[in-house]
Amino acid sequence: MQQRVHYIDGLRGIAIMLVIGFHAYARWPEYLPYADLWADVPAFQYGYLGVQLFFVISGYVILLTLERSTTASGFIAKRWLRLFPAMLIACALIFATAPIIGQRPGGMPQLSQLIPSLSLIEPAWLSQLFGGEWHSIEGAFWSLYVEFKFYLLAATCYFFIGKRSLVPLLLSLYVFALLAEIAYHYFPNSTIAYCYQLSLLGSWQYFAWFAAGALFYQSTHEAENHSRFAFGIAVLLLAAIASSRLNTATFIATMLVTGLFPAALKLSLLQRALCSAPLLFTGFISYPLYLIHENALIALTAHFARYVPEPYQVIVPIGVVGCLMAVSFVIARYTEPWVRRVISAGFGALLRYIADLRHKVVKER
Repeated sequence: MQQRVHYIDGLRGIAIMLVIGFHAYARWPEYLPYADLWADVPAFQYGYLGVQLFFVISGYVILLTLERSTTASGFIAKRWLRLFPAMLIACALIFATAPIIGQRPGGMPQLSQLIPSLSLIEPAWLSQLFGGEWHSIEGAFWSLYVEFKFYLLAATCYFFIGKRSLVPLLLSLYVFALLAEIAYHYFPNSTIAYCYQLSLLGSWQYFAWFAAGALFYQSTHEAENHSRFAFGIAVLLLAAIASSRLNTATFIATMLVTGLFPAALKLSLLQRALCSAPLLFTGFISYPLYLIHENALIALTAHFARYVPEPYQVIVPIGVVGCLMAVSFVIARYTEPWVRRVISAGFGALLRYIADLRHKVVKER
C-alpha cells in the first residue's frame, strides 16, 4: 500500500504540472506576449486535462478513505480538515499579495469571494439560493467544488445506501447529464432546461472520472477483479469520447493523460518512474500549489516578461513557478499541518466541553 501511495503522489505531480503548463502557456494569451507561439503545443494546449486526472485519483483514494472511516460525519470531517487549512492559508496569502502583484486576470479579490472559497460551496449554488453573482477568489477553485459534491455523494452512498451503489449512481448521474445536454441543444423546452441546469449544478458531467477511479480501486482491492478494471477503462473511454466532442486529437490527449492512472496500477516500470524525487516533491505540494498558482503566475510572468528579450520570455514562467513551488512547500510542510493541529485541538476542546456539560446536566437531574 505504501508504494501505491508514493506513485499516486507522482501522478498528482504530473497532474499539477499539466495544469500549470496550460495556465502559463495556453490559457491567458491576452496577458502573455509569447502565448500565441506556444498555446498550440499539445502539452500546454491539453494541460487542463490534469484536472481530470485529479478526479480519477480522487475516485480511487476516496474509497480508501471511506473504508477507514466509521461514520459519514467522520468521513466528511476528515475531508474538510484535509481541504480547509490550505484553503484558509491560500486565501489569506492571496488577499495579502494581490495589491502588490497587480495585473491579476481574476481582478482584485473581494471579501464576498471568501464565502464560496472557504465553505467549498459552488458560487452557482449561492447565486441560486441568495441571488446575485457569486465568484471564487481563484478560477481554479471550480474543481474543488466538484470534488466536494463527490465527497457528499460518496459518503451518502457508502454509509446510508450501500457501498456497492456508489459507482452505479455516479454513472447514472453522468449519463443523465449527457442526455440532458444533448436534449437541451436539440429539443429545448422548460423541463429539459431544468434537467440540464440541475445536472450542471450537481457537476454530474464530471462524475464518470470519479467512477473510473472507484472501479480501479475495487479492481485492486477486491480479489483482483479484472472485470472491474476493464469496466474502468471503458468508463474512461466513454468520458473521453463525450468530453472531446468527437475531436480525435482531444480524445487521444484525454486518454493519454487519464490513462496514466490505470497504466500506473499495472506497470511496475511506470510506478518506479512516478516515484522519482521531483515528481514526489511536486505531488506533495500539489494541493497548495494548485490553490495559489493561477493569478499569481500570470500576473508575475506578465510583469517580468517586459524586462526580458522576446526570444527568452518563454522561460519566465519557469522562475515564477519555482518561487510558487517554494511557497507551496512551506505551506504543505509547515503552515498547513500547524493550522490543522490548531483546528483539531479546538474542535477536540469543544467536544470535551460539550460532553462535560452534558454529563453535568444529567448528573444534576
